[in-house]
Amino acid sequence: MKTKSAMITIAGRPNVGKSTLTNYLVGEKIAIVS
Repeated sequence: MKTKSAMITIAGRPNVGKSTLTNYLVGEKIAIVS
C-alpha cells in the first residue's frame, strides 16, 4: 500500500485561528483549541 504524506506550516500571530483552521482542513480535532 502506497501512502502519500505532506508537511505544511501555518504561521501567524497568536489567537488568529491557526488551530481551528488546521482542525477544519483535516476534518478532525487534532490541534488544541482554547
